[in-house]
Amino acid sequence: MSAPAASAAGGTTRLQDALRSELHRWRRSAAGRLPLLGVAFGGLVSALFLASGFNRTWPRVLAFENLWVVFLGPLGAALLVATVCHADRRDRGGGTLWRPLRPVTARTSRFAVLAALVLVMNALAVATPFTVAAALLEGPPPWLRALELVAVLGLSQLGLVALVLRVAGRVGRLPAMAVGAAWTMTGLLTAESPAWVVVPPAWLVRGALPLIGTHANGVALEPGAALASASPWPAALLGALLALPVVLVPSPRPLRAPLGRRVEARAAAPTSSAARVAWTPRAARPADRAGTRSDAVPGRPRVLAAVLRATRWTAVGWVPVAAVLLVALVVPWQGVEAAAELYALLVLPAAAAVLPLVVWGAVAQGWVAVASRPTGTSRPARAVVVSTVAVGLLMDLAVGAVLAAGGLPGSVVVVLLLACAVTGTLLVCGSLWLVVRFGAAAALGTGIGGVLLAALVGGTGLQQRLWLVTPWAWGACTAREQLVVTVPAAVVLALLGSSLAVRAARSAVLAR
Repeated sequence: MSAPAASAAGGTTRLQDALRSELHRWRRSAAGRLPLLGVAFGGLVSALFLASGFNRTWPRVLAFENLWVVFLGPLGAALLVATVCHADRRDRGGGTLWRPLRPVTARTSRFAVLAALVLVMNALAVATPFTVAAALLEGPPPWLRALELVAVLGLSQLGLVALVLRVAGRVGRLPAMAVGAAWTMTGLLTAESPAWVVVPPAWLVRGALPLIGTHANGVALEPGAALASASPWPAALLGALLALPVVLVPSPRPLRAPLGRRVEARAAAPTSSAARVAWTPRAARPADRAGTRSDAVPGRPRVLAAVLRATRWTAVGWVPVAAVLLVALVVPWQGVEAAAELYALLVLPAAAAVLPLVVWGAVAQGWVAVASRPTGTSRPARAVVVSTVAVGLLMDLAVGAVLAAGGLPGSVVVVLLLACAVTGTLLVCGSLWLVVRFGAAAALGTGIGGVLLAALVGGTGLQQRLWLVTPWAWGACTAREQLVVTVPAAVVLALLGSSLAVRAARSAVLAR
């Protein structure tokens, strides 16, 4: 965005220049590569389509898009938007805060670029399996229906993109992802409701269902069903219109204080904090009172206590609470066995992907300062791994208690807890390595793909064939012959993942 372009518009930057600037900023970034999630989904769906070995028809190819329509596509869009907003906050606007740029112009240009990236992601998710199937199936591919599906998905998700954009810009990435997940689940549950027209989240899913020929739960539409002959465009257009007020309505207050005020506030803030004191060796700290433990072991810093204090006021405690509450709500609704399967296949992989993001996000900002302490980074990195794994294990125990109270036999609960404990530890260590080494976008993208794979394989008949190569679904592998393989493999892979995470944390100091 050049100064002449700004001055040519009477002192403010024009919309076309803001669009060009946004495209330049994100086209080669990690966010610009996130649309490749569509290719990953398409490749996975193609492999599962070939592995199914039956009913290889074009309607079946369309039906395989169900998980993208109702779950992975909206979450991928939310991840893309949240990642862009997080990078913008981290980089202090990339210089745009000092440009003559109106807020509505900034929001509109960013929304337009994000909408284009989401459209590309949807196009890749549809085109990839269609291209693979075109080489195997007889008859002309229904490319017009595929094109219509891409257009409907792109329009339907505009409201979600605008909503996550506003939330992420104001309160951060993880709350925005939570809003996106809640919006997606609400749309999944209400898409076929008689009152869908007055439920905005339902517009996200409703329009694509007639095109793929399934209900929201993946079951094929019955011949003569009303939804099969419904037009996809009303819901898609409503979803697109929802974005207009969200983008154009101004914020009630500034997003952040001016830079000078933020610097003054930081300068006036006290120099000591609980986490900073915890990293200081005890011999270097004055005792609060005579006879306290701070004099007992001089020169020994409390590393684990520092990690716990750094994460105390974050969302790390809400992840297991949300998991337990969700399982507790499903028990009276669908039964205890369905709740156990839901936890093993969906809740556990999702929580294992989110927990490392929260923990590392809390300690990463001061990681360079940690490296200057006598402890170095090895012990703090191991403390991060141990504390994150411990939270996951406590979540397993709490869910096991809920399932036992719901009537699941004790022997089944013990076996389930064993499978979920080793699986969760493996997934947490792997996700922690990804977020430290490659960033939050890579960890979240892998986690979403893992949840999808667990749902596709673990919840269907493909589990008998593919359970060995889908570690995200090992929590549901409770048969004796499966446990003999998964438990040792998960322990070995968890040790490897923890070692890689510690090494990545030691190297992260050089990257900051």
